[in-house]
Amino acid sequence: MTQHPAAPTRKKTPNAAEYLNGQSPRARGEAKLKSALEWIYLNGWTSADLLRQVVGQAAGGYAAKLVRSGLLVETRTQSGCVQKGVPKSVLTLSRIGLEEAERFRTDSYPYIEINPLRIPQHLIRHNLIAQQLTLTALRSGSACAYFTERMLQRAGDKKDEKKPDVEWKLCMSGDLAAVEVELSAKWGRDLDDFILKICIALDDRKGSPRYDKFFIFSDSPAILARYEKALAPGSRFTLWRSDPIARKYYEDRALYVPDYVHNRIQCSLLRDA
Repeated sequence: MTQHPAAPTRKKTPNAAEYLNGQSPRARGEAKLKSALEWIYLNGWTSADLLRQVVGQAAGGYAAKLVRSGLLVETRTQSGCVQKGVPKSVLTLSRIGLEEAERFRTDSYPYIEINPLRIPQHLIRHNLIAQQLTLTALRSGSACAYFTERMLQRAGDKKDEKKPDVEWKLCMSGDLAAVEVELSAKWGRDLDDFILKICIALDDRKGSPRYDKFFIFSDSPAILARYEKALAPGSRFTLWRSDPIARKYYEDRALYVPDYVHNRIQCSLLRDA
């Protein structure tokens, strides 16, 4: 009996929606655009590589596409490719992009980067590191929400209240964590002020604290070692007072890091940042 070869199985025609978690290509494109514009709106500016990660684009070219469409503006940086971690250019919203970003939102914030010359060049690397940390925390499931500096500007802010680089809402515990990126060392009054504001923000003796945890990141082991020592319970620091007449500060008295900060401050070394 002659056996005939089995008829080849017809391959199922690929359905784009299956690859896009049930979304049509158009819906997926709109979702990516919304995510891209929102990220820049809340952070002020970003890099092409980071924006590619935000929208989940494996290949490059997405940022350039939005620049060509008039939604984004590309501006060269002063130290790109010279200072580590600083790209050749950064991306901001154009006026059209800003209109599109605000169309999606229920709350709004001033967007001063509509003039890219207002971007502080010395903070580009610092802010991009904060963005990368936030995106990594969101993708890993460590954080379920984030709040940037412009989102944290509140009416009636207190003088001694710590304003971190970014806030994270932690998924597992529900804790609110303050995140600080420290790339240059603080000394003297600046360091004492840094310690004081962290202690105030973590104070839970009279109710809920402003923050449950502090995460401090740096690419310098020396900076982290100093901060770990300075923020350890029992460490001495100085309270400074201002003299408005002499227009200077003077040392008021010695203070000590309280016990309630124990295990609530985490210092982490950045690698390849």
